[in-house]
Amino acid sequence: MIAAYLVFLSIYSGFASKHGVKVFIYFTYWNLYLCSLTFIMKAYHAWQFYQKYRDNKEKRPTDLSTGMKFQWVLYNITCSGGIIVAILYWLVLYHPGKTTSFLGINTHGVLASIILMDIFITAIPVRLLHAWMSSVYAALFSMFCFFYWQAGGKNTKDKPYIYSVIDFSNNWEMALICIFSLIFFMGPLLHTFLFCIHLLRRTIYNRMSCLNREKTLLHEQGHNENCEMQQTSDKETLNMNSV
Repeated sequence: MIAAYLVFLSIYSGFASKHGVKVFIYFTYWNLYLCSLTFIMKAYHAWQFYQKYRDNKEKRPTDLSTGMKFQWVLYNITCSGGIIVAILYWLVLYHPGKTTSFLGINTHGVLASIILMDIFITAIPVRLLHAWMSSVYAALFSMFCFFYWQAGGKNTKDKPYIYSVIDFSNNWEMALICIFSLIFFMGPLLHTFLFCIHLLRRTIYNRMSCLNREKTLLHEQGHNENCEMQQTSDKETLNMNSV
């Protein structure tokens, strides 16, 4: 369902966005389209795995396929990217009193909520050592911003930058500060935050599993005691009948 919704949102953005073909220069849409691809791959792999191994759990593979490894990479970068998009939009780009469109709310708010919910309820692990992937993702977009500016590219407002905080023409010092902050601070920091959510989910799951095992053991113990009492009662009845 989430994959279908994100595909709809991706298609809708092509018609509803005011940016036209320049929609592809914005990090918001980079992340939306990659996130849609990630959830499509997740849905496909989950369906494929279920169909292939639902009746044969013993033959489930322990190694990840190439497709699942690629999905994991996309998952790592889009999760961090989605949170970065939400934070930067609401703290830096959004102006109080400004009306936000349906597409804007979804790309800058709902998508981040979906990402957090997905991390909390799915079994896909988040590894702390994978924080470098978020930095590479931020570096690639920063390089794109630089080369786009060098080529004379402009945003939809005819300004020589994609985002005003990365303006190499008029404030290259601020642009470099923003780029280095994204690559070396925000990317790894947000990945660490997502890792902590993953640990919280695992802790809750392990605690619930322990409680369920304890309940099962207590139930089995009570059942065994009842069986022993019933057997003792049957023996006493037999002895009395024999007398």
